[in-house]
Amino acid sequence: MIVRTALNLVWLYARVSAPIIPFTSEAIARAVGEAGPLVWPTADARAELTRLPAGRKVSVPEVLFRKIEETDVAAWTERFGGAAE
Repeated sequence: MIVRTALNLVWLYARVSAPIIPFTSEAIARAVGEAGPLVWPTADARAELTRLPAGRKVSVPEVLFRKIEETDVAAWTERFGGAAE
């Protein structure tokens, strides 16, 4: 039951974060076996936390966010760091 609730939370977070990170939200939704439009959740917490059926197969998605390397930080500081005082 804990794992099923956790997976439903993952599905809920995918829908809530869709306006901010739409492509990542779609990848998360596919990983829990959902496809189609990511509609905003309802106010019914019980329904939202039992939306995915028991026994649902899930998959591991590719890395959702790449690691920020030191070279990235240096390049962004050079590009966006502003004028030196």
